[in-house]
Amino acid sequence: MKQTKSNTFKGVVALGLIFIPQIYAGSCTPTSGVRIWDNVISTLTKVCTIESVVDDILAVDLSITSQVDVAINLIGSVGSQIDNNVNCCSAVNVIDTRTASIYDVDRTILSYVEDIDPRAISTQSTVNVIDTRTASIYNVDQTILSYVEDIDDRVISIQSAVDNNINCCSAVNVIDTRTASIYDVDRTILSYVEDIDPRAISTQSTVNVIDTRTSSIYSTDQTILSYVEDIDSRVIAIESAIDNAEPCCGTFITQAMIGTTGYTITISGKYCLADNISFAPSGAANAITITANNVYLDLNDRTISQTNATASVNGVSATGTNIAIVGGTILNMTNFGVNVSSSSSVTINTVNVSGAGSNGINMSAVTDAEVVNCYVEGNGGVGIYSTGSNRIQIDNCASNANTSYGLEVVSGTHYIIQECAAISNGDSGVSLQFTTTSKVIECVAMSNANNGVYLFSCEDCEVIGCNIMTNTNNGIYLDGTAPVTAGCYIHENTLIKNGNINLVEGSLNGPNSILSNFAQNPSLARNYCQGLSAITTTTIQQTQPFTAEPTPWDNINMIP
Repeated sequence: MKQTKSNTFKGVVALGLIFIPQIYAGSCTPTSGVRIWDNVISTLTKVCTIESVVDDILAVDLSITSQVDVAINLIGSVGSQIDNNVNCCSAVNVIDTRTASIYDVDRTILSYVEDIDPRAISTQSTVNVIDTRTASIYNVDQTILSYVEDIDDRVISIQSAVDNNINCCSAVNVIDTRTASIYDVDRTILSYVEDIDPRAISTQSTVNVIDTRTSSIYSTDQTILSYVEDIDSRVIAIESAIDNAEPCCGTFITQAMIGTTGYTITISGKYCLADNISFAPSGAANAITITANNVYLDLNDRTISQTNATASVNGVSATGTNIAIVGGTILNMTNFGVNVSSSSSVTINTVNVSGAGSNGINMSAVTDAEVVNCYVEGNGGVGIYSTGSNRIQIDNCASNANTSYGLEVVSGTHYIIQECAAISNGDSGVSLQFTTTSKVIECVAMSNANNGVYLFSCEDCEVIGCNIMTNTNNGIYLDGTAPVTAGCYIHENTLIKNGNINLVEGSLNGPNSILSNFAQNPSLARNYCQGLSAITTTTIQQTQPFTAEPTPWDNINMIP
């Protein structure tokens, strides 16, 4: 906000405004009892005010710089704490407090900068006034000069009259009186000019100082701006770290708190296991029950184990909105490992479930959920099961050696099972039944006791890019009676050496789009079967003749 120095003192040497002289001597206070013309008083007062304001602005800027330095040190300290991940809870609390302090300092900086700007504008305005008044003084000097030039002409005329002896005596007396008067006036004018000259020089010096200080203020403002921009970027980084940080644990759940009856979460917040839990209830129970909304349960890389044979025991059971269950292992429950019902916005992440008497992870009437990075093995029912739910994503999970299906969804819409593995399960690897608009994408289904992927009475579903091999029955089986499986897309799958038929479209099902699947079976006739009905809904084109056994078969199109 540097102000451009105006050419404010042109004609300063010619200053000649008539007033009673006084000694300026660098003081902004006029000598007592001396009368000074209003325009000069105003000029000097304005300049003194400007000088005082500039001193104030400079002092404020130094204070701002000091506070900014403190803010930078605080930010550096906070950043260091976040980068080193030391003491998450206290670090985040310190960040929150210090960020509030930084915000206050920023508001102070803003108020100072907002105050500096109108004052600098006022300085420019005052200098403009000085420039205008100096021009006025110059005009007065020109008037004085014209008077002096006129007096000079009259003196010459008088001298001529004297030389010609016109009214000599009286003329000489008049000339003498008038000359004396002119001389007195000239001495007065000279004293005024002599007094104005040092004051004008002093005024110029003061304005030069103002210009220098304004330049300094501008430089300081630029420094402050760079600090503020740096603080802003650091605050953004801190906010990002806070936004992405997991909430600090509010309550630690201990073995004693669970006891033999279980622990119930009824208040929103983050809860963490403090111990490995051994749970031996005397009747049906949940080791942990969640009935509140907005709950984050961190199993804290610990294990919840049932250590007796009491029936109908669950590891974690939840009902609510915005529920997260993360990071641990649940073993040997006689019912479900994790059971979520009548809930929405649910996350189950990195939870391992083994040895449950029924399903490992069980969901019913759930909306908007994700099951991610979970491993379920050796459970007495389905590995991961959902019924009557909508918008459920199961991603990067493994479900192996369970008594029933590896992954099964029954009724509901918009399921996505992606990049999962279902291996050596007692029924089909992946099963979709009575569902619409659902997908199985890039999964592995291998060595299961029934089908690799089973679709029963599904509509507008997709099986894309899966590897399906060595399953006891069929590779992909499209089945259904009422309703039939129709409008589905079976594309770009690899089916190898499944025990019965690689790809089966059951009788009365279809039409479906079956395209660019690779199938290999020792008996080429077992690569594809449309069913036994005389009513056909699909025609197949193949790249290899049926007589070339066991050459792989690659279907390129299905035409309804």
